[in-house]
Amino acid sequence: MRAIFLTLLFAVTALPAHANEMQEYLEKFGIDKNAAFSGTRHMETKEGQIDSFVRQDGGKMRMEMNVGDMSGVIITRQDTGKNYMLMPSMNMYREMDIK
Repeated sequence: MRAIFLTLLFAVTALPAHANEMQEYLEKFGIDKNAAFSGTRHMETKEGQIDSFVRQDGGKMRMEMNVGDMSGVIITRQDTGKNYMLMPSMNMYREMDIK
């Protein structure tokens, strides 16, 4: 389960690398990329369900994820061009460029 958790966290931090594709998708369906929202995301895997809580507002996003005894937070800041990944249960922090 730990490997899945880490894989998901790293995969989510790579999403902004596909910003042009995402922008085309948003424009196609008339979605405002700066719209504020929050909600719960449910993902099903072979090993079980993973829930995450997502908040977004004006090019800033925070996603919190808990799997078993592991927790992680990803903060994406389009204005600074950075992703911040925090995993308190593993005493780990990582800052990454998204541009």
